[in-house]
Amino acid sequence: MKNLSSSLKQNVSCKNNKFFKLYLLFFSLLNLIYVCLEIYNSKLRDSFSSLGNSLLLIKEKYPSEFIMSTSISKVNNIIVFLIFFINLFCFIILIKKKFNVKEKQFLIIHIIFLFVNSLISYILATIFSVPIGNLIEQLFTSYLTTSIVLMYLIVKTINRKIKTMNNL
Repeated sequence: MKNLSSSLKQNVSCKNNKFFKLYLLFFSLLNLIYVCLEIYNSKLRDSFSSLGNSLLLIKEKYPSEFIMSTSISKVNNIIVFLIFFINLFCFIILIKKKFNVKEKQFLIIHIIFLFVNSLISYILATIFSVPIGNLIEQLFTSYLTTSIVLMYLIVKTINRKIKTMNNL
């Protein structure tokens, strides 16, 4: 049990890696901005929800709120693409081993980080009465990219083991 605990601490530690710190900081900031804007946008939409889905009525009665809501949605779409490209960039660096980063370490931290962000989004959705799907939408691409990279690394590891077995 002691070996498992020390092994896990060693695999999850990122104290000396600036790449991890920068990645987690930038990802956290983008996620925070997205969640705050989405909560605000949801509250804005609640103000004109009594008019139904008629965009013409909404534009006439609440023109500034409608423009603000549309702008927030566009900014959030940009943030989703930024999060996707940051993930893609980090995983490409991970696969090509441009930095001194252990694949296992990065994936463990990334999966834990995504889970914590999802949990925080769930809590905020409950507190602010916002749809949970809106608050975790930006994380779907991260989950997808992580799954693809994880499958790639598993296939790569299996392939390496098969080659070493054939060489014996």
